[in-house]
Amino acid sequence: MPHGFVAAALQGRGIDVHGGAQTLDVLDVRDAAELLACAMLLPFDACSPVLNAGSARPVSIEQLAHLTTQIALDTRGLKVPVRAVPAGPMPSFGMTNALAREHLGWQPRHDLRDIFAEAFDQIDPPA
Repeated sequence: MPHGFVAAALQGRGIDVHGGAQTLDVLDVRDAAELLACAMLLPFDACSPVLNAGSARPVSIEQLAHLTTQIALDTRGLKVPVRAVPAGPMPSFGMTNALAREHLGWQPRHDLRDIFAEAFDQIDPPA
């Protein structure tokens, strides 16, 4: 979703938000890789067999859209409209990283702004 919002902003299409109140958890792949590397060093029975990887900061789709527009304006000078599209009930998804923090001392280092700003640079590298 972050890359889709960024691509829409860069192409001047604006961002359509279906519903918008549903929440999800966005985790940078670099943080996920770091967690995996830490987990591989643990003895097999050192903790629960399942470690969730998440930012532990659920964010709404509407917030992601507005963050995208703010970064588009701040980094590219682009004004991107956000359009609300009615949608039926949608679930919300969030993760807890409590076990990873407890057993590995791990927590994500990249916040949403970092993730979205990096997506802008990957899709449309600055000159």
